[in-house]
Amino acid sequence: MSFGYKEAASFLKRDVDEKVLEQMRDKDLIDICVSLGFVDDDAYFFINSCRELRNNYSSPHPSNSMLDGVELNYFMHQCIKHVLGNDVQFLGFPVSKFMETLKKDTMTSSVIEYYTDKIKQANDLQKSAILKLTFTNS
Repeated sequence: MSFGYKEAASFLKRDVDEKVLEQMRDKDLIDICVSLGFVDDDAYFFINSCRELRNNYSSPHPSNSMLDGVELNYFMHQCIKHVLGNDVQFLGFPVSKFMETLKKDTMTSSVIEYYTDKIKQANDLQKSAILKLTFTNS
């Protein structure tokens, strides 16, 4: 929500809103987080492993096997490190407004300052996408 549904939809090239997210499977939601740059490849590996452990050893997904104390400790450590410990707030970038502004050639100094600040707040994946969009669509 804080990233912005409209911005996420423009980066992902698919509809994204609260209703879509509520109906999404965990795996798909994790994949979206990777696509938007919220989760790096290392965190993806561990989060996905935790998801698999949860699916194979939780009460909604009964199993004949049991986790031992070491496996449970590892699971909890990875959850804390890669999910709960990541409190970075990512802000969306108003892609459609930015492209409109570029095409209209209305870049006043205040508009340039506004977009400069927005780009500085973007994560690396977003910055790369913004750069590609700027030079392919302007």
